[in-house]
Amino acid sequence: MFHNIMEVLRVMLTVVVVTRAVRSEDHVPMFTSMGHHHKFTVAENSPVGTVIGQIMATDQDGARNLTFDTADNDTATLIRIVNVRKSGKQITADLALKTLVDRDFAPSNRHIHISVTDGQYKAISRYVLVITDMNDNAPMFTQHEYKVTVLHSLPMHSVVLIVIATDPDATFGGRVSYSIQTDDLFAYQAFRVNQYTGMITLHSPLLTHRHTLLHFNVIATDGGGLSSSAKVIIHVQ
Repeated sequence: MFHNIMEVLRVMLTVVVVTRAVRSEDHVPMFTSMGHHHKFTVAENSPVGTVIGQIMATDQDGARNLTFDTADNDTATLIRIVNVRKSGKQITADLALKTLVDRDFAPSNRHIHISVTDGQYKAISRYVLVITDMNDNAPMFTQHEYKVTVLHSLPMHSVVLIVIATDPDATFGGRVSYSIQTDDLFAYQAFRVNQYTGMITLHSPLLTHRHTLLHFNVIATDGGGLSSSAKVIIHVQ
C-alpha cells in the first residue's frame, strides 16, 4: 500500500511540474522603451533604406520565437523591418524607409503600426513618422507670360497688374519675394514690383512710349534661394 501511495504522489508531482511548465510559457510579448505613440523624424526625400528609428520588445519566455511585422498595408508600403537582433528575452530591429517621402504634396505625419508575436500572442505598437521639410521646390508662377495693355496717360503709381507665384515648401522655403529683371533701362525705371505681393505699379510717365511694347521679367525667389521667372509684356497705347 505504501508503494501505491508513493506512486500516486509521484504522478501528482509530475502533473504539477508539467502544469507549471505550461503556465511559465504563456507570457505576452511587450514593446519596451519606445512606448506607444512614439514619434520618429525623417527629412523628406531621404534615400530609400534610411533608418528612421529602432523598435524593441521583450518576452519573459525568451526572444527565440519573437518576430516583428508591419500591422497594416500603409505601414508595409512605407517602411521595412531590418537588422533584427535577439538577445535573451529581448528582440530589437531597425525601421527603414521603403519609399521616398514627400511632405509638400502629401501628409507631413504618417502613422506606423508594428506588431510583435511569439506565435501565440501578439502586441501592436503605434508610432508617428514626422516628415520634416527641405527646400526642394522653386516658386511657380500661375502664368509663364503676362500681357497687359495700358494707356500712355496712365497716372503715376497706378496698378498695372499683379503676378503670383506659389511655393509648397514650409517656413522660409515657402516665402516668395519678387523682383524685376530687364536690360531695358526705361522699363526698369518705369515699373516697380512689390517684393511681397507681386503688385506691379507705374513709377515713370509713359507719354513718350505710346504704341510701344515694353518687356521685362519678374523673378520669384524663395527663402532658400530657389527662383523662377515669368515674362511681362506691356502694350502702351
